[in-house]
Amino acid sequence: MIKRTFKAMGMLLIFGVSLGSLYLVNLFLMKPVSIDHYLGKEFLIGLTDSPESMTYIGIFDQFNWITKHNSKLSISP
Repeated sequence: MIKRTFKAMGMLLIFGVSLGSLYLVNLFLMKPVSIDHYLGKEFLIGLTDSPESMTYIGIFDQFNWITKHNSKLSISP
């Protein structure tokens, strides 16, 4: 019973990873299906190009565990 459950969970995990990989390949290597896919791709590319934009949308906020905010300035006054 437990072996069958783990096997089913493994198959679901493999299916999910392959489906996600297929989506990413379609998003980055082929013509986008809709404008939402195109804008999502451009957003991700813009995020990886600019660290300031990652800070602006709050990706690094979890690193300060007391205030939950990135309180250090990148440009000192």
